[in-house]
Amino acid sequence: MLAGPRFALYRRILAGFLSAGFKDHPIEPLAAPVDTEIDHVAHDELWPDLPLPGVHIASSFIPSDQAERRRLKIRVQMRLRGLLVDLAPTDSPPIPAEEKAFLEVVYPREFDKAGAPRPVLPPEVRDCDDVLAQLVVRGPFGSFLRRPTPDEMTSGEATEGEYVVDLAHYLDHPVKPGLLRPGGKAVLTASPTGLATRAILRDDDLSPDLAYRAMVAGLHEDVSTFRHNLGVHNVILTDAAIATINRLNARHPVRRVLQHTFHTLLIGNLENVNAHFAGAKSFSVTLFSHDAREVSALAAGHLASFDLEHFAPDVQFARRGTTETPFSYPYRDNVLELWAVNLAYVQGYLALYYPDDAAVRADAAIARWADELDRLLPNPIARPEGGLTREWVARVCATVIHLSTVEHDILNNVAWDYCTFGFVVPTVVPASGDQMDILRALDMMAVLFVTWRPFNMLFDSHIESMALDGPGRRAMLGWLSQLHDVQEQMEARGHDPSLAYPANFNISITN
Repeated sequence: MLAGPRFALYRRILAGFLSAGFKDHPIEPLAAPVDTEIDHVAHDELWPDLPLPGVHIASSFIPSDQAERRRLKIRVQMRLRGLLVDLAPTDSPPIPAEEKAFLEVVYPREFDKAGAPRPVLPPEVRDCDDVLAQLVVRGPFGSFLRRPTPDEMTSGEATEGEYVVDLAHYLDHPVKPGLLRPGGKAVLTASPTGLATRAILRDDDLSPDLAYRAMVAGLHEDVSTFRHNLGVHNVILTDAAIATINRLNARHPVRRVLQHTFHTLLIGNLENVNAHFAGAKSFSVTLFSHDAREVSALAAGHLASFDLEHFAPDVQFARRGTTETPFSYPYRDNVLELWAVNLAYVQGYLALYYPDDAAVRADAAIARWADELDRLLPNPIARPEGGLTREWVARVCATVIHLSTVEHDILNNVAWDYCTFGFVVPTVVPASGDQMDILRALDMMAVLFVTWRPFNMLFDSHIESMALDGPGRRAMLGWLSQLHDVQEQMEARGHDPSLAYPANFNISITN
């Protein structure tokens, strides 16, 4: 069968299956916690062809996960995925490099019928000569920017007033035939009017245009595969759920404040890992530049350097030297505003049950919980010298909540506009210099499409029903009220497609 008809058939089957699932996906109401034990196995016992040492996969679930039904659905999905990969053309043509023409060729009309909004190319990257400089301060790609290190300044790679995005380690990994290695090191100059890309540093002689495109492709792979699907979904949130459910009983105040983030999480992450990290037909392999062996090697580097604190926005920007910049940084301002609300909420909530640090240290269950987190996570969470504190517990819990709401919105829903137009943000760069292929462009849309299901929204899921008592309920309702206020303030400033809005938050990272 020719590539054109095969692609058309592939798109029709894929879009039909996904759009039907979009409309018919069952909505499970938020349920109170129950005392149970979550069993888990090593990822590599299930998928040794794409090893992820230290990653855990739940093998038992909480009742609201409806695991028996969802597991059957996952098996059907993965069987269909395998058949579709075999059906897909091995060589599909390049995508058009214009918004309307791109959507006409790639976007399935079945998605329109399912009710998802069409992606819209964000204004700041439309007809832009320096997309990278716009991306690194916005939306899904806003977490990379940092000040140069002393070594970088001494070597002449960057000057003190410049900024760096470093994905040079990607250059150490070979790619599939016909593709360029993504990544490199971008050096950007700064002024009050914004950033400008000065150089892309690589170890080869690519033309400036191809080096630039390969850098953007590296950003895309790192955000999608390693920050979002590996780090947030299948490391932090899976491990936090297992530790919390197994070590804190159903009436523990910390269990209660985190319970909504575990709603359908473990079964949803089983679906996620099947889609992204289950071997050579997984999206982490087929969408991007590396085969399963190199995906595993890149993942090993991320896991070795894992630090939960880096996912707390205030720490992230402080470490990167970007808490304040001479230029506008919408991503930073957005996540810090929301982080402040989330952290204050958990701090106030915990104060209801722990009057001081001594009360925290007297809670043997909290100690077991912290130890279990350290056992499960790739690296232990740094602890205060004198022992656990109320602030330490608050920051861990606030990080889990932030990732389940703010980060989830940015890396799923905001990404819908920023990550689907492959002529602006490609998943791969062909060595020929052509645009990426239409098959990968369609698959990128398919991966993000299912995140648009407007289910279990934070504002109307009654998370206050998780409270132990009246004071806890008032704290939860107060948090929602503060987020409503932030929503109104953000709307008053004018809509920005790169930002996370509280009205778009789900109660957990999976449906």
